[in-house]
Amino acid sequence: MNLEQFSRTILSSGKLEDKLINPSIISSLEGNSFSVDRPLRDLKYDFSNKKNKFPKIHYLEKDEGTAKALHFFANHELLAIEIMAAALMLDFKNQNEAEELKIKQQILNTIAEEQKHFKLYQAKFNQLGVEFGDHPNNDFFWKLFKQTSSIEEYFALVSLTFEQANLDFAQHFHHLFNKIERKETANIMKTVLNDEISHVGLGYFWLNKWNTRPMREVYLELLPELVTPSRAKGISFCEEPRQRAKLDQDFINFIRDYNDDYKITSRKQWKK
Repeated sequence: MNLEQFSRTILSSGKLEDKLINPSIISSLEGNSFSVDRPLRDLKYDFSNKKNKFPKIHYLEKDEGTAKALHFFANHELLAIEIMAAALMLDFKNQNEAEELKIKQQILNTIAEEQKHFKLYQAKFNQLGVEFGDHPNNDFFWKLFKQTSSIEEYFALVSLTFEQANLDFAQHFHHLFNKIERKETANIMKTVLNDEISHVGLGYFWLNKWNTRPMREVYLELLPELVTPSRAKGISFCEEPRQRAKLDQDFINFIRDYNDDYKITSRKQWKK
C-alpha cells in the first residue's frame, strides 16, 4: 500500500476499521494527490447536524456523562485522522523533496497516535455502555480544514490551533477526572496531553524553520477566515505544556493575551 492508497482508505471508506488502519502498512510514500469534499462515514457514526451539548461537570460524575464526554473526544480524534490523511495530499510546492518526505512520515506518526487516542476513548466508553455513534458527531473541524490549501496552512490551523487548544483541554480534564475519582479516564487524558505536546511542537518547528518573521505574524496570515488565535486556547490557559512543545515565549504570550469578540471563542474561563 502506498501513501495515496492509505489516504484513500481512510477518507473514502466508511468503515471504522479502515480509518484505524496502522500507517506501518505503508510501503511507499508515493502516490498521486487527490481531494475529497468530506470523509465517508458509515451511517452509524456519520456527521450530523443535531445539537449535542457537552456534559456539564456534575454529569461527568455519572457513567453516562463520562461516556458522552469521551465520545465527543473520540470524534475529534477521528476527525484528526481524516484531516491528517487529507493533509498528506496537500500542496508541498514550497518544500524540497527531503522536507516533504520527512513531514509526511511525521504526519503518519501523528496519525498513529491519534488512532491510539481514539481506541483509548472507545475502550472506555464501550466499558461504560456506549458505542461510537450513539451520540451525534459534528464535522466542524473538517469544514475549517477545507479552507486550507498548503502544508503551512495545515500546520497553522491543526497543529497551532486545534491541537494547541487541546493542550489546555486535555490538562483541564485530566485534573477534573482525577478530582471526581475517575482515575482511568484521567490517565487517558494525560496520555493524550503528552502526545499533543509533540504534535503542537511539530507544526511550530516547521513554520519557524521556514520563516524569519515573528511567529505571531506568520500564524495570523495563515489562519482561515473567521478563525482567530482564540481557538488556540481552552478552558484555562496552560503555559507549561506549550513550553514543552518548544513554543517561544513571545508566541505563548501572544496566544495567552489574545482576545476578541468572536462569541464562539470568547470564554469567560480563559485566564490571562
